[in-house]
Amino acid sequence: MIIIEQQLISSKNSKEIYKPKGTNCFIVGKNKRALESEKNLILELSLKKKQFQNELKGISFPTYILFKIYRKDRIRFDYVNIIQLLLDCMVKVGIFEDDNANFLIPAFYPYEIDKNRPRVEISFKNIEEVKL
Repeated sequence: MIIIEQQLISSKNSKEIYKPKGTNCFIVGKNKRALESEKNLILELSLKKKQFQNELKGISFPTYILFKIYRKDRIRFDYVNIIQLLLDCMVKVGIFEDDNANFLIPAFYPYEIDKNRPRVEISFKNIEEVKL
């Protein structure tokens, strides 16, 4: 199991409209909070890349990627929305070639509240190991 030591945010719900300097057009992009979260995720994932490689030994693709999410509060969220930035960052740092259905099948354990230590626990299972 790999633990990401931060609370995930939804990149879908973290957008803003801005006008780049020197242009006459507006762009929709990530807000400051989402950019900061992305920067922190990339740093943490880069530091744990070797751990991911060890966890993925013997795993065939597509694989189940299992998430246990611990939130610091009870604010409503969508599972899929908050893992999207995490998955995108995993691709950026080279943990996965892509996060599409040919590589990953996301699954979730029910979330829990941990006010003092929000985090995400990630594990992997081969398709043969999971009975649906």
